[in-house]
Amino acid sequence: MIISSMKSIESVPAPALGLLPAIHDAELEEVPLVDGLPVLPLADTCKGHVFRNQTAKAITLPQTSKWPARSLEAGGVFGSDGRLFYKVRQKPGTTSYYPESFERTLYTFSFSPQSFSAGSEFELSRLFYFRLMANTSSAVWSVIFEIGVRTDQTTPTLQLTMPGTLTSGSANVAISDPQLGSLFYRMVVTGAGISSGLDGTTYIKSIDLASNTLVLSRTATESGEQELTFTAPVGPNLGDFLWLPPLMEQEVLLTEMKTINPMGIWLKNWGDKNVQGPDGNSAPDPYRNDLGYQGYAKLFDKATPVPLDALPTDRDFLLRVRIGQFDTENSVADPKGYAAYMVRAVDDEEDAPATMS
Repeated sequence: MIISSMKSIESVPAPALGLLPAIHDAELEEVPLVDGLPVLPLADTCKGHVFRNQTAKAITLPQTSKWPARSLEAGGVFGSDGRLFYKVRQKPGTTSYYPESFERTLYTFSFSPQSFSAGSEFELSRLFYFRLMANTSSAVWSVIFEIGVRTDQTTPTLQLTMPGTLTSGSANVAISDPQLGSLFYRMVVTGAGISSGLDGTTYIKSIDLASNTLVLSRTATESGEQELTFTAPVGPNLGDFLWLPPLMEQEVLLTEMKTINPMGIWLKNWGDKNVQGPDGNSAPDPYRNDLGYQGYAKLFDKATPVPLDALPTDRDFLLRVRIGQFDTENSVADPKGYAAYMVRAVDDEEDAPATMS
């Protein structure tokens, strides 16, 4: 169980709920089906196993004497430590799965080309407090700083009918669709042959709404009506965020004693990758990525350059700070206790905003 403050041991309920361990060296299995329906085995027969809900519906992870029942969405992943089934999340690139119940998002900051223009800097410094209470096992918890890059969805598609004869040069085409209304475009035919990335049945190379132009991929004459497919110009449609490798991932050892861990991140947008030398010539800076972002991760009194592949790959991005990847000692079969955390600003007792300049 998680407590988001540094309480005294006397103030927490007794007996303590279980601490959930990670499951390592696991191979993802599918939920057993009987007559097409999911049937979970007993948790004590599945210690160290991890399953994916491959069905199209949510399933229920059964309650135990100490843990309530949990709903698991279609596609969700869960495992067993021999006591109960619980949701887990795989650490990318590993065969380790960590309990989702011990994940918390602490901060999420948004950045745009306007709010974080060339020359801007961002700095976040915090004190992360951790401890266990009424515990039968030590544990580890990770503080993770990471960048999420926005992805947009550009579907659905629609059909248009092009009347008349199309020759090299230009023509007019009308598009009538409930999604768009009646729009008129000037069509320009350029280039011989099929453009790279298009197959023989695809004729539209691009659509430019600003200039009302459909650019086609070949010069051949087409007679009569011809049906063409292109991507509909939809409005802003947020797809998801692609989370890059961590800027910093710091594991903290938890015991019954409180630990204080100063951590932070510094980011700067230089505008481009190059730096000007004393001779007036410019050369790539090895600590900047192609967009000109640079960052340092701070732990106690030490600052370390962040990996280049962890820096933003787009001008619209998020910075997320979270805790996760919780694990207990392998030798403790029935770990119990409370995991407590607290986050404070470095210079005062109260939380404070990050700084941007």
